[in-house]
Amino acid sequence: EAGKDGRYTDDGFAYEKAQRQWLGQNTPEDALILQSDENGEPVFEPGMVRIYWQREGATKFFWLDHRLKVREGWCVLPGSEAAGRVTPSAVIEALPEGPRERPDISGRGFDMIGSFRTQALHAALDGMRGSADPWILVGLMIAALNAQNVRVDGDSNAHYPQRRPSRRLVAAAGLFQDGEMTLDEAVLRGAAVDVLKAVLSCEKNATNSGDWGVLVGHIVKADDHLPAMADENFLKTLSKSGITKAIKAEGILPRNTGKEMRRALMDHVGQGIWVHPAARFQVDVAALNATFAEALAPPSEADDDDGDLAHDDETELEDDADADARTGGPGTDDPAATGIELDEVTDTPTDLAADQGDEVPHGRAESLAPPSQTPEEFLRTHVEFVGFS
Repeated sequence: EAGKDGRYTDDGFAYEKAQRQWLGQNTPEDALILQSDENGEPVFEPGMVRIYWQREGATKFFWLDHRLKVREGWCVLPGSEAAGRVTPSAVIEALPEGPRERPDISGRGFDMIGSFRTQALHAALDGMRGSADPWILVGLMIAALNAQNVRVDGDSNAHYPQRRPSRRLVAAAGLFQDGEMTLDEAVLRGAAVDVLKAVLSCEKNATNSGDWGVLVGHIVKADDHLPAMADENFLKTLSKSGITKAIKAEGILPRNTGKEMRRALMDHVGQGIWVHPAARFQVDVAALNATFAEALAPPSEADDDDGDLAHDDETELEDDADADARTGGPGTDDPAATGIELDEVTDTPTDLAADQGDEVPHGRAESLAPPSQTPEEFLRTHVEFVGFS
């Protein structure tokens, strides 16, 4: 645009999308593209270990930091050759990369699947505008607001500034006028669908809704809106093992090369719609039920007893202090009981000794008598100043 420096932008979402598109097109096939947390640090899957040098069997990964800059690092995947092996941290030479088996679907392929699923999910929600049961939408709203990409204002983490109103705010503006909520069913359905579309996403970036997005897509039958994926653009993201599994599932005999197998699959599908199984909205029922069971489990007795244990420990400490004072233990003022010679004990004024004898553990005394001497008088009585010439 004339008069503006094209190297800068105010649209953080567009910039992030451009950065992730660059990552998908320029990163090696065997590298990983990780998500980042609110602090801009990479988020690792369970079992992955981050290392800070290259070594045999390590996997390179990329991520976007809090400034949306591309960063790279190394990690060890669970079950790999490098897992559990310690490399000396002195001088580590760069090791030549050996042949590695490609995953069934590359990172770019999963990015495409994420976009396909998001578009299908939104299309299914759009189809509910005219006839959806409001109570179903209420349930979907509850599910959507549990998504992992939903955050609450008041968090200590700051987000990239957005200069445009959110779609949730636009939907609420049409629903709540003059402090009252409209009861028009068409407006209610439209606002609910707009908020669901604003929240739910299957994109492989920070907007991903995780299992909740898949669950909503399963409920609204978003599989019916997935596009045909038997084209060269998507099939090229599959490794040889991945395309072999795909054609075997369709009853096609394997070919010698990946290109021949892609062509065989496209010819077999023809004008029909073929969808990769990884793109379907398949709910992991066991994992979902396990999550619900953990959330609904009653608190353990150990959690309930924490406060009582702390109180009991404090009481025992106070009782021990009282016992020491009665038996001449560590809390006694008797020099003979403490093993200190009499000539090493400093003379203590009568008033001060009386004050020390009345001391009790912290929190047991309600008031203390005022001191019998001012600070200046106490210093003159107890401190001897010696000058050096």
